[in-house]
Amino acid sequence: MGWTQSGEWLEYTLEVSESQKVEVLLMAASETGGGEIFLEVNDSPLTNHLYIQTTGSELVYDTIIIEDLYLHQGVQKLKIHIVEGGFNLDRIEIKAYELFILGVPEFESEISLYPNPATSSIRLKLPEGMHREIELWSVNGRLQRKVEVHNINELLIPIEDLPEGIYILNLVSENRIYRKKFIKQ
Repeated sequence: MGWTQSGEWLEYTLEVSESQKVEVLLMAASETGGGEIFLEVNDSPLTNHLYIQTTGSELVYDTIIIEDLYLHQGVQKLKIHIVEGGFNLDRIEIKAYELFILGVPEFESEISLYPNPATSSIRLKLPEGMHREIELWSVNGRLQRKVEVHNINELLIPIEDLPEGIYILNLVSENRIYRKKFIKQ
């Protein structure tokens, strides 16, 4: 889809065989950037507003990765709203998470992150182990912050400068990466 205009939308019918966590990949190109979209499923918001960054050309595509989305079993209507046009959309892929293949297990039971949602900071209680760093990623796949950690069990990370939205926290340890989702209000 090319030369998108504000107010346009695309709707797809999905047959989801089983309720599952997915990631959505959108391939978009924009000479100047500034495009804005959001996704809905069955007329309910699935994502916050996502911004299309400049790729330098309307023919050079970049992948926007939207992680940790959940689709319920059955027929679903996926709608992509174009809030601000001016970009091209090449394709959309929806992939089910296969944590074994990705090698990125979740650590909901091993780590504590609070408050969630948060406004100014998040407090982490980490499991025992050799930790190297914490990364904060936006849902569109942009690294927002990297914090070095060395065998500490509790950490306060300021987030007041981050825009509102959903973020992924990666804890990088010696032999694996853990991840946790949080919301910045």
